Amino acid sequence: AFQRVTEELLEANIRFLVAQTELRKSELQNNSVTEFVKLLQRVNQDREMLNINNIDISAYASPEGSLDINERLASGRQKVTTDYVRRQLDENQLQAYVDTHYTAEDWEGFQQLVRASVIQDKDVILRVLSMDQDPEEREKQIRNMSVVYEELTQGILPELRRARLIANYDVIGRSDSQIKQQFQADASKLSNDEILYGANLQDDPAQKKAWYEKAAQLYPRDARAFNNLR
Repeated sequence: AFQRVTEELLEANIRFLVAQTELRKSELQNNSVTEFVKLLQRVNQDREMLNINNIDISAYASPEGSLDINERLASGRQKVTTDYVRRQLDENQLQAYVDTHYTAEDWEGFQQLVRASVIQDKDVILRVLSMDQDPEEREKQIRNMSVVYEELTQGILPELRRARLIANYDVIGRSDSQIKQQFQADASKLSNDEILYGANLQDDPAQKKAWYEKAAQLYPRDARAFNNLR
């Protein structure tokens, strides 16, 4: 099961105030964004073990405003977020493809959040909105509902005013020679998959047996090493 290169992703979210496109310091210091920055720093420091493939940026506006205003807000949030990401890449001397797009009216996100909420009349809200195919009429309905349902104003709509960052990156494992060296130095620092993989690199049956015995010793709950020793 050993894989030298595994694909991973890290997601971060930046929220914006209503009708604004400014990146707030408090949002840049939230946990997900700081983890995003730390990832870029780790890639810069350990390029042999980590590699950024691409970064996807999606910006959104909540759907209660007019389409023209939401277009301006979503595109503005896309721009400031993209500029921020590019600055972080430059500071860490990294190059990565940055794919950017925006959604002016995040109806899908609105429906998902309402469905997952504890709003008592959420089914009614979704049913009423689904009856209106005209975007302007739906915007009006949301504004009207927001007056009645504080949960929409306080809990749902603020979560839609956001930019989402997704960093797709590779974690690069040890090479064959590095696995062999680590086994000789301290096998406990190898994963079970690395040891079992390293055993298959051994031509000498006695050496192969030694690797399986070490795997059985370090990972006694995994039956694979025991099966290979039989």
